[in-house]
Amino acid sequence: MNGNIYNSINRLKDIHSKIVASHPIPEDSVNILQELITYFNVLSEIGVTGDHLLDIGCGGMEKTAFFSSIGFDCYGCDDFSDPWHLEGNILEKLIRFAKVNNIKLHSQMEEYELPWPEKFFEIVVILSVIEHLHDTPRNLLNFAGKYLKSGGYLVVSMPNSVNLRKRIHVLLGKTNYPPIKDFYNSDPPWRGHVREYTMNETVYILEQNNFVVERCLYFNAFSWKLTTAVVRKIYDLLCKICPSLSDSFLIVSKKSGSWHPA
Repeated sequence: MNGNIYNSINRLKDIHSKIVASHPIPEDSVNILQELITYFNVLSEIGVTGDHLLDIGCGGMEKTAFFSSIGFDCYGCDDFSDPWHLEGNILEKLIRFAKVNNIKLHSQMEEYELPWPEKFFEIVVILSVIEHLHDTPRNLLNFAGKYLKSGGYLVVSMPNSVNLRKRIHVLLGKTNYPPIKDFYNSDPPWRGHVREYTMNETVYILEQNNFVVERCLYFNAFSWKLTTAVVRKIYDLLCKICPSLSDSFLIVSKKSGSWHPA
């Protein structure tokens, strides 16, 4: 990676702006800057530079495009079966977006097989994916480990199932699940959140899959949704005092030389 990028938030903002301007669904990427900065800082700290990166469940690829823009050799896989993927020519536009951003794309993963060699990637990311699974994450994590080099990093991020908003909602007698209208009006299979996790639960599943957890951190990816700047400041302050109230978290784990599938 270019060392100058590491020292320039303005450069990261510029990269983000270009992604928003070129993305087939720009509204999906316009508010992810803080999330991208968090990923960037973590990748900088663990010292991966220009390596092969696999984004499992890459979806709209706005994050994959960001990783490509900061110097990674990026690969992405997804089943591209969410309802929004199937609207009009969205998938065709996403494939073009991948090519423009130098993302090597594989669009089928039902059998958990990829056209690239096993133990090929220095880093694998699974960002906001596991909470969508209807079954155990064991197979997905085994899949990640199979394609990760020994000594490589697995980075997992998820929404926090016990964030401040959810805690307040439950106290007020409101649900901490996705909106009922979205679930009720969906066509099967449901593609939204099935089971959100706490940080400790995510550490558990990673360790059960024989990864070595190296770093855990909380961050806020969705505070932009709060109504006013004052509310956002109060929210951020409360999350600094008690990080487990944050809306998201990220865990960095490593594949040791003795790793084996769970």
